[in-house]
Amino acid sequence: MPKGIPLTEEELASRRHEIFHQVVNVFAKKGFHETSMREIAEAAALGKSTLYDYFKTKDEILLYFFESQIGNLTEAAQKIALQNIAADERLRQVMKTHLEFLQANKSLFNRVGGGG
Repeated sequence: MPKGIPLTEEELASRRHEIFHQVVNVFAKKGFHETSMREIAEAAALGKSTLYDYFKTKDEILLYFFESQIGNLTEAAQKIALQNIAADERLRQVMKTHLEFLQANKSLFNRVGGGG
């Protein structure tokens, strides 16, 4: 947790979200393995020690992204499941939502996995 004024859980989560979104393009361009914590701190306009207050490792940054996105996909699927439409159409909509997420994040997935 950052030093100084304690942050609420919501403030901490919000700041972590901001940090990730400032560095996602670095991961997508350079690749996850080739990106250093120093480069991440620079992209997020933070000192390296401040970055470590929010994320201890690059893996933790990436895990944060996937956990939040899985939460978003789950929420979207739950909303679709509650719709008064045929089950096969609900499944189609859930699959479409998931595929749209994968497509929107394709360059990140390629660079994280070591692809180009």
